Amino acid sequence: MGRFFSLLIAKADTWSPRSLLWANLSLAGLVVLAHGGALLIARAHPTPNAPDVESIAVFSLPVAALVLVTAVAGLVVPQLRTFALAIHGAVLLLGAAALIVWGVGLLIFGIPTNVRFSWSLGFFTATVTYAAFVFTRYTITARLRSAPAIYYLPLLACIVAAVVDVGVGIRLAQAFAG
Repeated sequence: MGRFFSLLIAKADTWSPRSLLWANLSLAGLVVLAHGGALLIARAHPTPNAPDVESIAVFSLPVAALVLVTAVAGLVVPQLRTFALAIHGAVLLLGAAALIVWGVGLLIFGIPTNVRFSWSLGFFTATVTYAAFVFTRYTITARLRSAPAIYYLPLLACIVAAVVDVGVGIRLAQAFAG
């Protein structure tokens, strides 16, 4: 089983920095589109949820802009690719940690009933796992990455995220049923 996971991580290690920069550029673009659009709508037509939208957008939009700018810089100047991905790894891991805290909160306190809520099973797991992968590949040193706990961090992140992901999915199904 350990060999399987080692091969899986080794396969992921073959992804080119250019491909990862395009992926990060796309993710940041989606954040700008979603959170920027929600902010514009909340400002144009205030609702009781407008303060929540603003509090998220005030943080997410500058972070997405940082990722956009560094991804473009890395794509244009090849010498900046590793540096840009190191920044992305730190940003993504912080975001993944926030996602885990939010997901665990949903498990403990339940699905919010006063807002529209949706959950895409698997997206949470993929996001957290990808963040751990980029962090371990580009943000920390190669010497530190050789430690088994760090090398397998993406796998551990995947397992933890999958448990939370499925748990929230079950909680959501229970909320619909009950």
